[in-house]
Amino acid sequence: MSLQNYVVVLLLCISTLHASSNCERFSEFHCREDCQWSKELNQCHDCPTGFYGTNCSRPCRYPNYGTNCQQDCSHCERLQCSATFGCLTTSTDAPFHQGSFGLDFVIIGLITSGFFVTFVSMTFIFLGRRLKNK
Repeated sequence: MSLQNYVVVLLLCISTLHASSNCERFSEFHCREDCQWSKELNQCHDCPTGFYGTNCSRPCRYPNYGTNCQQDCSHCERLQCSATFGCLTTSTDAPFHQGSFGLDFVIIGLITSGFFVTFVSMTFIFLGRRLKNK
């Protein structure tokens, strides 16, 4: 099996693991914590953004919000912090915070770029060895 095939298989495995990292059970009564049963999909899936707990029944607690309640909105008041979207202020002087959607896309882009650079590097290494052996 060539190196390119190994890389493709590795990327497929990573994307599959990421898509279903926590909610692996397939029974309505056996979903893991922070998972919820979907009748449409007939399987457990991750909690919607802003919720956690058994059957995703609890909203994130202040000052946390977002996916897995990992973002921080402590720079705004409790009443202005949405469990799903974070600070709901319209003020232009609000500081840039980690949970902003723009920063999420930058991080995803950097990770994707890293995979691409690794793939291209491995391809050049493989081709260099192949040419060297001829």
